[in-house]
Amino acid sequence: MKKRISEIFLFLMSLTLLHGCAAPPAPETAEDPPSLEHNKRDIYLAGGCFWGLERCMEAIPGVLEVVTGYANGTWEKDRELTYEDVCTGTTGFREAVRVTYDPDQISLDAILFSFFHVIDPTVQDRQGPDIGSQYQTGVYYTSGADKETVDRIAEIERSRYPEFFVEIEPLGDFRLAEEYHQNYLDKNPNGYCHIAMGKIGQIRQMLIDPGDYRCPDDEAIRAALTQEQFDVTQNNGTEPPFDNEFWNFFEPGIYVDVVSGEPLFSSADKFKSGCGWPAFSKGMDINTFFFISDSSDSSSRLEVRSRAANSHLGHVFQGDPDSPTGTRYCINSAALRFISYDAMEAEGYGYLMELVTDSSSALRSYTSITPEEAKNMMDGTAMILDVREPDEYAEGHVPGAVLLPLGTINAETAGNSIPAKDTTVLVYCRSGNRSKLASVRLTELGYSNIYDFGGIRDWPYEVVTD
Repeated sequence: MKKRISEIFLFLMSLTLLHGCAAPPAPETAEDPPSLEHNKRDIYLAGGCFWGLERCMEAIPGVLEVVTGYANGTWEKDRELTYEDVCTGTTGFREAVRVTYDPDQISLDAILFSFFHVIDPTVQDRQGPDIGSQYQTGVYYTSGADKETVDRIAEIERSRYPEFFVEIEPLGDFRLAEEYHQNYLDKNPNGYCHIAMGKIGQIRQMLIDPGDYRCPDDEAIRAALTQEQFDVTQNNGTEPPFDNEFWNFFEPGIYVDVVSGEPLFSSADKFKSGCGWPAFSKGMDINTFFFISDSSDSSSRLEVRSRAANSHLGHVFQGDPDSPTGTRYCINSAALRFISYDAMEAEGYGYLMELVTDSSSALRSYTSITPEEAKNMMDGTAMILDVREPDEYAEGHVPGAVLLPLGTINAETAGNSIPAKDTTVLVYCRSGNRSKLASVRLTELGYSNIYDFGGIRDWPYEVVTD
């Protein structure tokens, strides 16, 4: 079953966290899978201080529960293992989280890629400023099927780094951490977190599930690609400028990784550039990219690779005067496959159609406007709707904006916030994608005057934090 995270946002369930200590479970191994409720699976992750990793995993749509604990050590004393015991570094236990998720809503691939996005896999017995064996990173599985997925993702991640020290093992033992460690950052909003909030915010915005776009094996890749496509994606090649398929191509549709089919860019974000290669102001989902510092041509650049297949795509540059966002993704045509708007539904990409602009047909029953146009419409009768998360809203929002996160929008919540279906509603989010999806949802609920003005990143006027 396809797992479409963009749809999950509209039906996101509330997270509930398990409190209280319990006796440790019997060891689980790849040969002895746990007995779980239907549509629930577990994976165990160690990523440094478990307070931050708990918060990070909770941000993933489709994750049902996250609890903190201690994984894969040895404890033979006749009393409960404590945090102080683990901190001695003599038990072998790692600070870890148990992530319970619904595989019909989110793939294990997405959870693992998100995990690797926030850890440093190149160090041993530490993460960030925290040093000690309890901070060793690891992925611990409990079934043969999970082992296959974990090994496959770990191999992709291992190829990205000169050194790789993440433990990849079956789960031997997992013991719940004390009550005060559970949901720690909710209890202590200003508490320590070694994971940057920006990275957690990116994961929260995930629209595309990599589990739907797995990388083929080497033989299949070579058989499917032309020599130029292979050289570019597998050998970091570069095609000639002004002599490639998409540099001057602007038909409506999306561009996907030629290797895995993972969606990367929308034609709505493609702009004319003098660089000679396809240029995009942003991707559809920042989580689909992996960035690497590149000094191969004696200059400092940032290489862009795809998430699921690790294909070399091109480079990204800041401060581009032609880009609407100032960012230019300079991408090789040979790394991309174009799917026209008319073919998206048939090829399984219909869930992204609202992120495509087609000037020749009416794709939306809402209207996209500029921030300037939105400003002119703010006359006191229009409602301004912020569809970000509460922490994003608190960082700064348009004056007078009502908070209604995308994942909470349904007939009841929309009706409470916007009683009249003919109200003029101005919708925005962080960078544009969620506002489009929210606008679609509101029109589906019968609202007739919906105007999307994109992301607050492009808002040139006053913001407030009240």
